[in-house]
Amino acid sequence: MVRNFSPSTSTLILSDDFNDGTLAGWTPNLGAWTNPGTYMRGEYDLGNAWNMHSSTGSNLVYTGTVNILSGHGEGLVLRSSAAGASSYDLILDTVDNVLKLSKRPPYQVLASYPMTVQHDHPYVLKVVANGSTLEGYLDGVKVLTVTDSAYTSGHLGVILFLSTATYDDLEARRIR
Repeated sequence: MVRNFSPSTSTLILSDDFNDGTLAGWTPNLGAWTNPGTYMRGEYDLGNAWNMHSSTGSNLVYTGTVNILSGHGEGLVLRSSAAGASSYDLILDTVDNVLKLSKRPPYQVLASYPMTVQHDHPYVLKVVANGSTLEGYLDGVKVLTVTDSAYTSGHLGVILFLSTATYDDLEARRIR
């Protein structure tokens, strides 16, 4: 997948296409996480589950291809605690049919974009965090913007909720 980053976002923080068959650098918090060789797969049917990367960042652009195979939701996690429980999340939600930017704890939806979220359909998500401004993109189109200053830096990762889902081509770059 080709990413178009400006020179101001050139410092690579995270890059994983999962083509090596491992989950090196990833730490799961609940759920079953595997790498069959070309993507990361997560399964959890009891609530939220996270898989957090060792990478951290503050002002950044974070992108990835996500695909909900079955269940309720999945997304990207940023500026998070190491376990994922305190974070901002950009989540595709099949129950409410929205893309949403949220934070936790307590869980709060900061903004949502109505859409029909399909199972077994890959979506490219991107979140831009710059100071207190967070922007959510769906397949290259900015659809969400919020201002919140609860979290200023932290870990990057992924989340799923009552789902089986895949993640691929995860990449984060620092905004200078």
